[in-house]
Amino acid sequence: MTLSVGLRDLVRKYLRYGLHEGICVTVDGFGRVNVAPMGVEVLDRGSNVDVIIRPYPETRTSMNLRQVPEFTLNFTHNPILFFNSLFHKQSLTLLPSHYVRPPRLGNGVDLVLECEVKAQYRDVKGRDLVIGSVNDAYECEGSKVAYSRGASAVIEALVYLTKLVALATSMSCEERMKYFRRISEVCSLPMRIGSKELRHVCSVVLKLAESLTCLDTQDKVVE
Repeated sequence: MTLSVGLRDLVRKYLRYGLHEGICVTVDGFGRVNVAPMGVEVLDRGSNVDVIIRPYPETRTSMNLRQVPEFTLNFTHNPILFFNSLFHKQSLTLLPSHYVRPPRLGNGVDLVLECEVKAQYRDVKGRDLVIGSVNDAYECEGSKVAYSRGASAVIEALVYLTKLVALATSMSCEERMKYFRRISEVCSLPMRIGSKELRHVCSVVLKLAESLTCLDTQDKVVE
């Protein structure tokens, strides 16, 4: 499906700063939904717009896309949506999409892209590289959140956390500690200037990150 000029311009307006963070929704062959934060790049091909996402191998996102090669990307400034997409998936509102089987988010999203997989393969770094064609794009009710340094830092901490969770078993203790220190550093800002809600999110993030970190030269048990 070729996007109209107006919809291509809409995608370019929102996603013009290189790598953006969104929330990817997929379904498996039985229609079971998975929601996951995801970095998104835009391939602007002039008459059409494609997106690139890189899910970690053997994650539900990666496996779902091989079963049902469609997904939605949901963009928001609200860090709580990113947090809930990891820790409280049941709290998210899911709404039917226009053209693809996976639903879209209905909780204060700014922009939704409905996408179909054009190609999926393993890149040189061992990540799955998925190229998706954008079949539809539309603005929603919006996150209605003014810019906050603390909120941005929470999203950054969640980006590091997702990588640590996905790769912890293949990392050395030193590498895990490096990620834990980075997450702690990023969380220091919302812990200092953020709201009670943001401080709670950071506490949960730090607790999980610590549980994945080797302390006293011994692996900790992850529940």
